[in-house]
Amino acid sequence: RRQRQMCIRDRLNTEGPEPDPRTLQTAVFYKSFIVLFGGRNDKGAGNYCLNDVMLLDLRLNRWQIIVVYGFAPSKRWGHTMSVKENSIVVFGGVSESQLASSAVYSLELDKRCVKENLEECKKIKAILESQSKRTGLLNS
Repeated sequence: RRQRQMCIRDRLNTEGPEPDPRTLQTAVFYKSFIVLFGGRNDKGAGNYCLNDVMLLDLRLNRWQIIVVYGFAPSKRWGHTMSVKENSIVVFGGVSESQLASSAVYSLELDKRCVKENLEECKKIKAILESQSKRTGLLNS
């Protein structure tokens, strides 16, 4: 029986805004990127859930913060994440308010799809703002 061996060269020197320290997060490989989502950060005596999305460009060794438009997954840790074509599917995990979740989210990564979704989000935001203004006028 042959043993597998691995040689760790170095810690990667990365640029850009590094993610907060965390545990129980998930990361997947997508094209030339590592996509990191969620996790838990024990700052002091508290227990902090995260729902940030970070992207590490492996060609440039550069971190980027990804802005999520639409219905972002709630803060969670211990979830799973898989790549499906040009999207990432997030399932389950533990949140601040729920011990176990069966929620499923799809995070779109394709630029064209993101642009279309962003336009849809802007329309929804405008409708909600308009309704809020009308409600505010009626309540005064």
